[in-house]
Amino acid sequence: MKKTISPDKTYTIRELSARFGLPASTLRYYEEQGLLPDVARTAQGQRIYTQAHIDRLNAIRCFKDTGLPLGKIHEFFECEKDIARNIDKIIEIVTTHEQNTRNQLADMRQNLAHIHQKVLYYNAVKKACETHAPLPCFDDFAPVADASHEKPPLQITLGTRTAETAAIYFHKTNNDAIRRYLPQKAKTVEEALLDYEQTLLPEATSYGRTILCDGQYVGDVWCYCIRPDDTPNAMISYCVFETACHGRGIATWALSLFLDEIAAKYHLRTVGAFTFCENTASVRVLEKNGFVLAEEITEDGIASGYYQKSL
Repeated sequence: MKKTISPDKTYTIRELSARFGLPASTLRYYEEQGLLPDVARTAQGQRIYTQAHIDRLNAIRCFKDTGLPLGKIHEFFECEKDIARNIDKIIEIVTTHEQNTRNQLADMRQNLAHIHQKVLYYNAVKKACETHAPLPCFDDFAPVADASHEKPPLQITLGTRTAETAAIYFHKTNNDAIRRYLPQKAKTVEEALLDYEQTLLPEATSYGRTILCDGQYVGDVWCYCIRPDDTPNAMISYCVFETACHGRGIATWALSLFLDEIAAKYHLRTVGAFTFCENTASVRVLEKNGFVLAEEITEDGIASGYYQKSL
């Protein structure tokens, strides 16, 4: 008995093959194994695929690319046929796979850090050869510890920005000590609130979160110039305005949480940040989160560094 073809947009096996970079034989194999069910046929026997099949192939690709065997993928989809009955098994499969993926990611980050160390080292060797200087030591280019592997110093979480927190932030940062390193665009609280309201618009190119330490509002972290088609895709900034919280790793951990969030929310690949070179605390926060100095700029006798990170 032939299946009824949906009036929605359909795709041929050639179109699906081109879209996913898979040979037609693989698509037929997925169908035979029950991974790609309910494939309709035309009167001539040609396979017809729908958006549901594209969604299923996206899920298969996600699982396969992160190392889940086809047998487990099939088991997951079988469980999904009766979610209420199989919910515990579904959670077990995805939770175990999440942890395995995190372990793989940690290994990849460690390998990437070692490769980057070599890049820095051999560029330094080249410069030394060109200037007839002594050769550098490889260990001098050891990467700074990744903030994502450190234990948070307290209970650090990110909260939702509101008009109230925007006003508090303006008053807390309206002092010479903070403005020396982080110039503020808004000159009045009314301007600060207007800037906040702009971030709520559908076309907004900025997004921010509050930084909470043990539930107490202590600062903000935000991104601006969000443009997924540019490099970097967005710029980052942050400020912990409570002086009692300085030097405790709070900004480092908050930035780590924020980077994970915006990478998923906006599909970002690269982010950038500016900081004054003499602001060693800010430089350290960026370095601990994997930012690398890309350029140093001097204006009016003050040196600034542009840092960039791949997500």
